Amino acid sequence: MTRQTRAVRRRLLLLLLAVTAALGAGTALAPAAGAQPADDGGGATTTSVVIDNRELGNIIQKPNAGKPAEDPGDPGGWLQVSLFFLILGVVVLLALGVARRSRTLRERRKAAGLDPVDVARRTGEGVRHQPDHPPTPVDWS
Repeated sequence: MTRQTRAVRRRLLLLLLAVTAALGAGTALAPAAGAQPADDGGGATTTSVVIDNRELGNIIQKPNAGKPAEDPGDPGGWLQVSLFFLILGVVVLLALGVARRSRTLRERRKAAGLDPVDVARRTGEGVRHQPDHPPTPVDWS
């Protein structure tokens, strides 16, 4: 076995062990299917129904009904807005970089005479030839 093959096998074995350990830890921490929650002994029960003064049917807030941002990290705060524009700028720069690099490589390929369109025209493969006469219904079939 080569050194590279052993390294690949070792990595796969470590990955398998990590996945097995993660799954084992998840099932060990999960409660048993038939387990009952522990009773605290108190007679008071709680409810998960939120009691507030909203009217039923108006669960979705109206536009501009929220509170303004008080902290830079709040939704709509300057930190969140600046992060959005930073991510947008990075995406635009990546797109411009890819376009510039592809244009450069296309020009190099054309200068070397390896442009696919030029090669196809030179060899006559994949290029449509103009017929000497206009097509007729016989030519269509």
